[in-house]
Parts: sequence; C-alpha cells; structure tokens
Amino acid sequence: MGLVVGASYATLAQVAPDVRPGLDLIVRPDLPAEAYLWIFLPPLLFQAALTADVRSMMPDAAPILLLAVVAVFVATGLIGWTLSVVSGEAIAVCLLLGAIVATTDPSAVIAIFRDLGAPARLNRLVEGESLLNDAAAIALVGVMIATIAGDPAGTGPGTAIRMLALGFGGGVTCGYIAGQAIVMVLPWLNRLPVAAATLTLAVPCPLYIGTEEFLHASRVVSVVTAGLVIGAYGPTRLSPSNWKHLDLIWAQISVLAGAIVFLLAAVQVPDLLSGMGPWDVLYLLVVVIAALALSRCSWLNG
Repeated sequence: MGLVVGASYATLAQVAPDVRPGLDLIVRPDLPAEAYLWIFLPPLLFQAALTADVRSMMPDAAPILLLAVVAVFVATGLIGWTLSVVSGEAIAVCLLLGAIVATTDPSAVIAIFRDLGAPARLNRLVEGESLLNDAAAIALVGVMIATIAGDPAGTGPGTAIRMLALGFGGGVTCGYIAGQAIVMVLPWLNRLPVAAATLTLAVPCPLYIGTEEFLHASRVVSVVTAGLVIGAYGPTRLSPSNWKHLDLIWAQISVLAGAIVFLLAAVQVPDLLSGMGPWDVLYLLVVVIAALALSRCSWLNG
C-alpha cells in the first residue's frame, strides 16, 4: 500500500488536486527524520526486549556480544571497503553507509525462524544481537560523521571504542535504574492492571529522549535494558493474568507501530528512486553482495 500511494502521488495530485495537501503530509512530511525515531523506535525496542527470554540468553551472552559488537565492525569495514573500491568515493563516506546497513532489523527473519521451527538457540542469538547491535553502529556513525566533517577530535579507532564504551555502559546503567524503578512499583498496581500497563507505556519515549539529551549515552541500549529488566522481573511482580494483559497491550502497540513504519518507509521509496541512475543500481548491488557474502561467511564459521 505504501508503494502504491507513493507511486500514485503525482497522478493523484493532477487528477484530484484537493487530496494533495493530505498526501503531502505522508509523502513529503515536514517532520524531521528524528521525529519518526522518537515516536516509533522506542516502543518497538521496548516491546522486543520485554518479550525476550533473558534467562535463556545469559548462557549465550558471549556470542551475542560478539555478534552485536565485533560483527558490526567487520560488516561495516567489508561493506565500506568494497563500495569504496567500486565507486571511488571516500572511504569515510562508504564506511558510514556500511555502519548504517550493518545492523538491519531481523524481525522478518525471526518470524520465519519461528514459523519453520528453527533451533531455539538460533532464535536467541539473532534476537539478542538485534537488541544490542545499535550501540556499536551508533559509535561508528559518530566517528564517520566527525571524519567527514573534518573534526580530528572525533576520529580514530580510540574514539570509536570510547564512544561505544560510554554509550553502551551509560545506556545499560540508565535502563537498569529505570527498569528496577518500574519493577518496584508494579506490585502496588497488581489490582489495577490498566494502571500497571499505563506505567510501562510511560517508560520508552522519555527514557529514549532523556538518555541521549542529558547523559549522552546510548538511548537504544537504555530502552532495551529497561525492557529486559521489566521483562525478567515483571512476571513475578504481577499476577499471571495481569502480566498477560500488559503483554497483550504491548504486542498490539508493536504491531501497529511496525505496520506504520513500513507504510511510511514504503511511501518514500518511489520518490527516492526517481533520481537513481545506472551507477546507483550498481553500487546498491555491490552493497547487497558484500552484505550477503559476510552473512555467508558468518554461517560457515558458525
């Protein structure tokens, strides 16, 4: 539907000019890109962490961190270097693109794994990695942007490691404190399931914005950590029926937010592709092949 709306934008604007203002709000919104992250990303991250089985992930903490940190750096390097060789663009620009695409969301993959009955450990590894890999990518993006902007203080591997450590550690600390605070309050709301669910609804967005704005830590990691803490201790603080009620509310929010995100992204695709040329298609293929080659090597080594 998003592709249809986006592709039909020009036609509808000519045939029915009255609908153009409404379509402009969707196809060419005035909102900055960050606004979509603030609105949709926190609840999606929180719900994914809330439903994750933390206890079953603990034995696989080492491989999950390896995939979430080291693999992101390797993927960024391989994709960026390959694209730089083919396109001739500056390596910093290509590495920036590599960092962006190295942490693609595996929601569809996890859904397929569950439908096919894939091994439970494989699900845990992919799910755990997807919750934590954004911190590494954000550190890399910050370093690449500083390099492109010519800021020597923000470049170099040491800066990337420092940003990753501060962002990851600060995010974990903030998320853990917020999660424990909610867990302490939940027993008082055991007879008020709507109030308990509402309390958790107030966590993701303020935590996502406040962690970055005031503490300069990873907002993604903070929201994920809070969700993991509440998901681990929450079922013991509420009755089973009340926890199920809370879980169903978050599942509904996740479905709606995910559908809206895909719709809004698909609407933008035709307009973005209108300026593509043959070389852009070649560069896109290079990125896809490099990413698939890296995935294949990871599977073989695993």
